[in-house]
Amino acid sequence: MAEIKCRGCAITFQDLPVTRSNLDENGWRCHLCGGEVIFWPSWVGCKGLVRIAEERKSQIEEHGWRPEHDAEHDDGALAWAAVCYAAPEIVYREKHGLRSIRFVDPWPWEAKWDRRKTTRRDIPMSTGQRRRARIRELTKAGALIAAEIDRLEALPEPLDPMAR
Repeated sequence: MAEIKCRGCAITFQDLPVTRSNLDENGWRCHLCGGEVIFWPSWVGCKGLVRIAEERKSQIEEHGWRPEHDAEHDDGALAWAAVCYAAPEIVYREKHGLRSIRFVDPWPWEAKWDRRKTTRRDIPMSTGQRRRARIRELTKAGALIAAEIDRLEALPEPLDPMAR
């Protein structure tokens, strides 16, 4: 079951029949205020899912990280970036060399793309700032996981030699 809500005036279209007369000619816009109309699953009471969905939308629309771009990251980079953002402390990945084992930060991209704050000790933060930064990092982690799931879902099904 889902409600349909306007993000502008917060009207819930569950209270009104949703017809084309409730929406403008461009589709999903509220006829009262022009705000974006969103489908809101009735089980969503948690703000985390909304934050993640909005972050993913921002990644696509504002930053251009579209599915075509995500498809290029077939090396697990999206998942590794999500791990880095989600971890409450810096994590290290074991990397085997010819004669040694090293532990490296698994951040998959250039340092300029690394926006982690709460795992860095060189950035002084108040408790409130740290909490907000942590929520932001978890939001990014969730959106990156969603991107990785979408990337995997878009892959063609492999041919199964065992199928008849």
